[in-house]
Amino acid sequence: MFKESILLIWRSHLIALGGLLVALVAISAFCAGLFSGRQPATVALDVGISTLRLFTPLLLFLLVHEVMSREFSRKYYLRTFAMPINRANILFGKFFAVFLYMVFLVVLGAALLGGMAYFVSLGYQQATAISMSGFAIFIAFFLLDVFVILSVSVFVSMITSSTGFLFFTIIGFSIVSRTYYSVIQLLADGAPLESGISMLKWLVPDLGSLDIRGVALYGKIEFLPDQWALLIAGTLGYAVLFLAFAVMALQNKRFS
Repeated sequence: MFKESILLIWRSHLIALGGLLVALVAISAFCAGLFSGRQPATVALDVGISTLRLFTPLLLFLLVHEVMSREFSRKYYLRTFAMPINRANILFGKFFAVFLYMVFLVVLGAALLGGMAYFVSLGYQQATAISMSGFAIFIAFFLLDVFVILSVSVFVSMITSSTGFLFFTIIGFSIVSRTYYSVIQLLADGAPLESGISMLKWLVPDLGSLDIRGVALYGKIEFLPDQWALLIAGTLGYAVLFLAFAVMALQNKRFS
């Protein structure tokens, strides 16, 4: 099912949307750096990263909807499940097809973004140069962010046939998981909402801490989060857990 899912993505409009995302990242970085009064490379890289993080959940929704949800709404599963293939293998094939496509887009966008940051900085000597090695580390952390959101999206697509529910779940999960830890830090000690919001850390991973753009923008490893190895392990475990839930949901799914 991996090959069939890749072909499905290739034949759909999602290839053009992926190219549009990459172009949008490059254009936004170029414009931001071009009109920046100082530190053009830093500004270009920062804006490009923000654009990439902003639109990635939307593209993930479209991919999961096309590759997985429409499988059931259009009754393609009648052909798929007629094959002598385990349902778990079908799900993993589709999952990794979407993830590898996202890896390709992110790496391509990162390459263009790095090129734009270099181009806009020509003739301008920055006091603090951007770090390409730090940018590579950021991309690795960002791909983990994508992996988690995709895992949750796949699980939701297995338990619902509603496009609206899938959309709001993916977007809502992305917003909450990327921002709730910052909200907790902003709240004063003992504030009424603090204890309630802090409970989210047991339900939602801290994807906001995976945004380590400071390592790329300023070339300082100090911008890595405390206990980053534990953060990676916990976040990866969360994604694997939801993949297991998705497999269980598909194995127990009944079709009429």
